[in-house]
Amino acid sequence: MSTMKIADWMNPKAMDLSLTARDKKGAIEQLVSALAKGNELSNESDILTRVLKRESQCSTSVGHQVAFPHAQIPSLESTFVAFGKCPEGVPFDAPDGQPVKYLFLIVGPDRDTKVHLMLLATLSRMLNRESFRSELSEANTSERVMELFQD
Repeated sequence: MSTMKIADWMNPKAMDLSLTARDKKGAIEQLVSALAKGNELSNESDILTRVLKRESQCSTSVGHQVAFPHAQIPSLESTFVAFGKCPEGVPFDAPDGQPVKYLFLIVGPDRDTKVHLMLLATLSRMLNRESFRSELSEANTSERVMELFQD
């Protein structure tokens, strides 16, 4: 599993590169909507409820303008990652106080806990690199975002 490619869990149709939300809840709502539409999921409201509940327990922002809203969703068959970019930035209770511009929504069934944790760890490692965040900042198509996560 050390050769995990984030792109394997992403779908270019489940991205929003111009989130317009002005707050954390709105950004998560827009991203859950992109995830559900892009992957043709019928349980959007269940996903949203669980992700917001998890977020209310502790902010999923990790600094560097990045957040990983996530939750385990028993009704899902597999794990999904959706990406959203908020050019204006959204207040997210980040440890460094910066607004969040890059959101990675990670949802999956309880039995995929190992995959869930590996995705969080891999994304964290990638996004800790300023050079990678810079490339992500410049990516303006979902195809380009997918390319970045092929490595």
